[in-house]
Order: sequence, then C-alpha cells, then structure tokens
Amino acid sequence: MIIDYEYEDEVEAVRSPRQRYASWAASTAGRESKAHMYRRQLGLCLCCMSKVGIGSTEIDHYVPIKDGCDPLDESNMYVICRSCNRKKGARAAAYKVQIAV
Repeated sequence: MIIDYEYEDEVEAVRSPRQRYASWAASTAGRESKAHMYRRQLGLCLCCMSKVGIGSTEIDHYVPIKDGCDPLDESNMYVICRSCNRKKGARAAAYKVQIAV
C-alpha cells in the first residue's frame, strides 16, 4: 500500500484537538500512558483521593482542551475516576497534586 504523506498531513490539520486526543487515547500509546499515570498516582483519583481500579478511571487535563492546550501534552494529564470527571466537566482543575514515586 502506498501512503500519500502529504494527504495524511492535510487530514491531520483538519482534525480538531478533541479528535486528535480521542485517537491518541484509544491507541496503544494512549493506553500505556494512562497505565503509567495510574501507577504514578498509586491508583488514587486526584480529585476525591479514593482508591480506584484503572478501568474506572479516565484521563483528564489540568488545563482543558477547549482552552487551547496541546491535547497530547502528558504533563497536562492525570487520571481521575469517572464520577469526578463527570462532575468536573470541561472546567480547569482547581488542584494540581503531584505524586512522586
């Protein structure tokens, strides 16, 4: 199969930041990054500080994508439980807990 790289670049330019993030999150690299964040946070939701299983977490951004941040900047990401992510919505995080392991 021949790949037209110019076409791929054009397609990438048309995709929204949210679409770029969704593609990355569903990829192997995205899943590995989520697992790394989960381990770094010792399995804790940084919002409610509850111990949660990785399957009950979602990646969130300290600075929301809608505010113009790079959607793939892992230094702007952490994992929180689904419940907290639904409550937080697209607002900026009011906390920035760092867990060093």
